[in-house]
Amino acid sequence: MNHLRITRRQMVVGAAQTAAGLALVSSCAPSEARKSAKVRPAGFKIGVCDWTIGKRTDPASLEVAKRIGLDGVQVDIGRGEDDLPLFDPELQQKFIEARQTHQIEIASLALGVLNNIPYKSDPRAERWVDKSIDVCKALGVNIVLLAFFGNGDLRDDKKGTDVVVERLRKVAPKAEDAAVTFGIESWLSAEQHVEIIDRVGSPAVKVYYDVGNSNKAGYDIYSEIRKLG
Repeated sequence: MNHLRITRRQMVVGAAQTAAGLALVSSCAPSEARKSAKVRPAGFKIGVCDWTIGKRTDPASLEVAKRIGLDGVQVDIGRGEDDLPLFDPELQQKFIEARQTHQIEIASLALGVLNNIPYKSDPRAERWVDKSIDVCKALGVNIVLLAFFGNGDLRDDKKGTDVVVERLRKVAPKAEDAAVTFGIESWLSAEQHVEIIDRVGSPAVKVYYDVGNSNKAGYDIYSEIRKLG
């Protein structure tokens, strides 16, 4: 199974190179481009995390994504000690303008800061998750990745998991009203994710499943995808 152990960075770079190659073919040989376009199924979109291309919380990420032939960007809300960069309406407007200029989707938002300032224990994180719903509404986005790595790891942490469930229950009605989904990304197994989702009891809470992380953690990703899907 070693051939399956690729990182998300490797996958994204490979996909970006493929997309960029198709764009190059399109500009040089239209007839061949039409043949190559069949490689990518209609409706299948490829995006990138803004930090993967070195443009965290930067509207320039949309220009980069456009240039390398991608369809969208997952935008990180940013890092901070009190408020986070993307809570600023002026920065939100810059992203809106960049999206219109480059015709690139903001596919989702991410709270990567939760890896350092955990949702399970820090009141700032609870406030940020709540406020991310408002950012979604401003940007017309409906998915927020909630990260649970590093300091926020939930493995073997029943107390921390209980707090997360309690906080998600509290914020879920607001997310439902805004048609926003929180996607949990963590080292947990499919069964552990489902347990959290069942305990929260809201359609606004789902799993942001990363096959790279899950494979690294030793889970059977083929089985897990079916359990979660």
